[in-house]
Amino acid sequence: MRGALAAALALASLGVHDAAAQVPSENGSSPRHRLIPPECVLIYNANSSTSEDLARYYAKRRGVPDDHLLGIRMPIRESIGREEYEERIAPAVRRFLADQVWGRSVRCLVTFYDVPLRVQRDKATNAELTRAGEVEQRFHEVCDQIETLMASELGTLPGAAAALPARAKRDKPEYLSELFKRYSVQRNVLRQRLRDVTDDEGMRLQAALLESVGRLEGEPALLATFRPQGQPGDDVRSATVAELLVQFDRMRKRIQEILAKGVMSDERPQAWPLIERTEGLFRLAERLAVDVRTLRGEETSAALDSELALVLTESHETYRWLPNPAFSGGDLNAHRSASGSPATTVDSGASPALMVARLDAPSAGLVRRMIDDAIAVEASGLSGTVYIDARGIGTRDTYGLYDDDLRKLADWVRSKTDLELVLNNNPELFGAGECPKAALYCGWYSVGEYVDAFDFVPGAVAFHIASFELRSLRNADKRYWCPELLRDGVVATLGPTAEPYLHTFPLPSEFFGLLLTGEYTLAECFQRANPYLSWQMCLLGDPLYRPFARSPKLKMADVIPAGGPPPDAEPGQ
Repeated sequence: MRGALAAALALASLGVHDAAAQVPSENGSSPRHRLIPPECVLIYNANSSTSEDLARYYAKRRGVPDDHLLGIRMPIRESIGREEYEERIAPAVRRFLADQVWGRSVRCLVTFYDVPLRVQRDKATNAELTRAGEVEQRFHEVCDQIETLMASELGTLPGAAAALPARAKRDKPEYLSELFKRYSVQRNVLRQRLRDVTDDEGMRLQAALLESVGRLEGEPALLATFRPQGQPGDDVRSATVAELLVQFDRMRKRIQEILAKGVMSDERPQAWPLIERTEGLFRLAERLAVDVRTLRGEETSAALDSELALVLTESHETYRWLPNPAFSGGDLNAHRSASGSPATTVDSGASPALMVARLDAPSAGLVRRMIDDAIAVEASGLSGTVYIDARGIGTRDTYGLYDDDLRKLADWVRSKTDLELVLNNNPELFGAGECPKAALYCGWYSVGEYVDAFDFVPGAVAFHIASFELRSLRNADKRYWCPELLRDGVVATLGPTAEPYLHTFPLPSEFFGLLLTGEYTLAECFQRANPYLSWQMCLLGDPLYRPFARSPKLKMADVIPAGGPPPDAEPGQ
């Protein structure tokens, strides 16, 4: 295959879900798809009469059809084992949707009080640990191949030599990211050198670049690196390249077929040479590293709601996170490649991701208040003060990105809306009692230590960027932000059930920006702003809530980033 591709390049001179309801916009823009009650399924714990009562109460208040309620018998506790989730909860939801004539029109699942909050990490069996050792051996072999290639022609050019990441770091998710950055520098130095030479030395360097790109990034990358500049009518070259692209596509499909059979499948190693050919040694090493961590059960816990978003995909990766296909993008995309994320190597399948929201709180009475306040405020409109608590960070890393985004949201509120704004741009948080008439709040960073600075108006929406803030809703001995915000009066918040890593939080400007347009429901705002699924983030609140439906504060053009999904795009498209 590599010989065929090289021959083709040598022919030219080389150079470096179903239709949703359309609701007319209330601020004069074009109609857009918006979540409506018949597109929701309400999931309650059949072992809890409180859970069922709350689901039926919500269905009556919002007009969700009675046959859209699903009771599943589950333990009445906040954590559930993955085996129990996969054998009891996920199949029940799939069967329920498949058995209904309207099942394919469902876009949102709503979980209720006493439905478990999280899925615990996988527990590795002896067989899985044995397989992990075998895959890890192959991982080290591939890393050795990568380093050998990087130390050859690529590493001898002026400006390209640099120390590689220490071998001892290979067990860290960041190792491959660091290695690829080093390779990118080497590749770019070689490309620049090629522009300066045209003799035999240039041909030798060109051959070295062909070899490194083909081996390390995959054969299809050669077409991007060396784009044929043929003359019109060169049917031989065009047909050869077209045939190769078809073959690459077939290999990718075969890879997905194999991966879908699970990490313990005996066919798994058959995907390795195909991954090497189509995506290169770097992607193969990343795939192997993910398999090792999955087999060992590392970082495989998740919010139950985040798993339910992918319930229509019967098999998917459980290590860390999967990219949300409905994520609108924004400035967060630039930070994904530096996150140590395996997300680019996995495929959640062709099935759409569902929206998921949770009506849950420290007490059943609070859940009813969340429902009642959302409906009442939606009818009249949310008013009050917006409080933004940044930290004055000026760095260009992910911390700086989120701090800048808080200030970006503040600038929008100040310059484009009539809402009162209070911005704190100091390391210290708002102090006790400093935030009266709070309608919206976002800030950071106080882990597990809620600061009661707020007097929230009915219908308020707030979230705090910090780890573990949704670890529990019931533990009265802890001061996690999510339960305390609900106790203090907000109707909606979001947070992680375990350590999420900063870059997996929704950007405040995207979540609150969409909410301020009045065009989207709460669930849709979260779906578009949440970058990852099968991970820790969870939304608490009425999924149909639109606090600014009557009085939009921002326009869609202010919020949807250039190149992001258009406002009318269906979820998952």
